[in-house]
Amino acid sequence: MTIPKTFEYAARVEPRLRVLETTAHRLRPLLDSGAVGVTLAWHGILKPHARLLVGEQRGAPTQARDLCDVQSNPLGVVSGTEILAMEVPEQSAPESETEAWLRTYKAFDVVTDHLLTVAGIKNDTE
Repeated sequence: MTIPKTFEYAARVEPRLRVLETTAHRLRPLLDSGAVGVTLAWHGILKPHARLLVGEQRGAPTQARDLCDVQSNPLGVVSGTEILAMEVPEQSAPESETEAWLRTYKAFDVVTDHLLTVAGIKNDTE
């Protein structure tokens, strides 16, 4: 099977990525106005959650279940404290070619490039 290595494919097989995409959309006006800085938006919100869902740190499907509580947090922004409080279970072995791809740096790059574009952040934040 040939895997289409795109954000759309990754989001179809890992729907929690849509929550990050929505968060990136909601961060954009805050970034544009200067209310939120690039460092906080990228390193404090988007990147930590992306790492739980794609790339080498993926492997525990329940790890990022609750990215945000929309009722108490209408912006959909998760704090660094919440990120640090997440439990990190042991990584399981990939059971499919798709799961194996989701755990690669290439998948991480595809997803994060999309999130950076959606949020209006340039790809030189690293």
